[in-house]
Amino acid sequence: MWNSIRPSVFAAGFAALTLAGCDKPADAPAGTAQTAQAPAPPIAAPVNPDEAPLPPQIDEPVEPTAASEVIAQEDITVAGEPACAIEVRYAGQQDQPVTWRGEPCAKLTVRFLSLEELAALGQDGKLGPEQREDLARLPEGKALYIEGEAASALFPANVMNRVYRVPLAD
Repeated sequence: MWNSIRPSVFAAGFAALTLAGCDKPADAPAGTAQTAQAPAPPIAAPVNPDEAPLPPQIDEPVEPTAASEVIAQEDITVAGEPACAIEVRYAGQQDQPVTWRGEPCAKLTVRFLSLEELAALGQDGKLGPEQREDLARLPEGKALYIEGEAASALFPANVMNRVYRVPLAD
């Protein structure tokens, strides 16, 4: 009893599956020609041009800047707590957002620091080899440093030019 399906039942099931994918009805006699189906009507274009889908955005090259800079800072609220939204641009890269949660912008120290400056502050201990390489690769070897009342962090950019957070002191 290696096969519990009868061959005739299997053949009937296979035929039904095969016919289900065809354009002719399942009850059409074998050997009849398939009838062509009318093509599906095209999707109507939106009446209002404002409703048209937007084309995919392509990152445009950024004019190289002489130095890295903070483009903007804005106080926001995240999960009911104060936060600071910062827009940073490393020389030759796109602007990127950084959010500092728990404190408004006025209470933060925001600046660009090198590895040597971090060491002088005693803040370089949590940097691993990859973070040190990312820092060295940045223009002037400086990354965004944010210090609040109870914590500090460095925001270098990786090889894909994406800014990420490295907590230094909590």
